[in-house]
Amino acid sequence: MCISALDKLLRRYLRYRSKNSNYIKYANKEFNITWGDFSDDDMQCWMADDVLDILSLLSMQGDSGSTIGYKLGLLNKLIKFNPIAPLTFEDDEFSPADINMGTSRQNKRNSSVFLKDNGVITYLDGFIKQSAYHFFEGVWEDGTNTTWHGSTYVMPEDGSPIYRINGSAVIKDKKKFSGKSYYIPTYEIECPKGWWLSFVKESDLKEFLEEYDVQRIENTIEEEFNFKGGIYRQSIYGAIDSMIKKMGLGFTINDVYDGSKNNINAGNSCKR
Repeated sequence: MCISALDKLLRRYLRYRSKNSNYIKYANKEFNITWGDFSDDDMQCWMADDVLDILSLLSMQGDSGSTIGYKLGLLNKLIKFNPIAPLTFEDDEFSPADINMGTSRQNKRNSSVFLKDNGVITYLDGFIKQSAYHFFEGVWEDGTNTTWHGSTYVMPEDGSPIYRINGSAVIKDKKKFSGKSYYIPTYEIECPKGWWLSFVKESDLKEFLEEYDVQRIENTIEEEFNFKGGIYRQSIYGAIDSMIKKMGLGFTINDVYDGSKNNINAGNSCKR
């Protein structure tokens, strides 16, 4: 990033005016405790300098304990391009249709909200999968808490067949839209190596489904069972059984899908 001479001068002035600020003193102490001598770390120096510039400006504004909290609340939204007043969902709040987005129209104030040509309004950030557990080669490990969008399989706790949801959150009531993102704990199964399946417990969707609808897709789990002609079927079943147990549920995959019907027999291991 190229900084003009005038910008550099303004930043130096801010630092000079705020050199005795408690914000600056406290930040520098914390930087030293956390990173020690980071003068050779270009990225860390860059970030620290930018933070000190922001604190320098804040130190000149004379905030009290209450005003800084209010200001930070606004900044936390605006810096993420999140609106501070409720969306109106009026037609002029959406951009014209763009050929790159098909018939969907993007909200001008919240870029994660889309108006479909059938009148349905979706919120891209309503449903977010969060890696909670990962299964590979017979072992469960804690997930990385990585988050991502997209579809996932849902495991009902009553032993009903597994179904899939597309992950696109449909806003039920525009007047009650909160803009809240729901982070759903996800169980990841890697079977075979490099082939990933993600699952969530149906009960973990309860709060999410109070605000949003989502498309439910039946029977697609069969496509996973039949991957490469079904040679990994037994291993996938075993992995899902292990997941069901980890979820604390009291049935097996054979209770959900009849073993003889699904031709469960010896197959290749997930390791291949």
